[in-house]
Amino acid sequence: MAFLSFSNFGSTSHPLSDKVRKAVALTKSRRPDLHVDGEMQADTAVVAEIIEKRYPFSAVKDANVLVFRRWNRQISLTSFWLVGEGESDRSDPAWHGRAVHVLQTGDDVNTIVQMASVAVMDVMSREEKVLK
Repeated sequence: MAFLSFSNFGSTSHPLSDKVRKAVALTKSRRPDLHVDGEMQADTAVVAEIIEKRYPFSAVKDANVLVFRRWNRQISLTSFWLVGEGESDRSDPAWHGRAVHVLQTGDDVNTIVQMASVAVMDVMSREEKVLK
């Protein structure tokens, strides 16, 4: 589990990155059984070569859970590029044609069902265009 920020392990001193570091420390103290680390940038979290080369001390290599406090466009774009392509291609902000549907923490069941319906309709319309 990687806690994401615009900073890698204290590389930028800022109240927001400090808050992420505190969240990591709190999580580690309460759940020492979890593989948790941060604060780190999205590409650092999911590209094992980056973390092995630059941050070999990290407890997380190739994270499969990404945690960030609020919707942050840059973290989110980078995460979707990495998950979709295996590398960060910042030259293409269209997420390589992939659909993204976002739910917020605390969304009720009705909102989740509605968003799932939107996602299904989106996929169906994309498949229709491919078949034509």
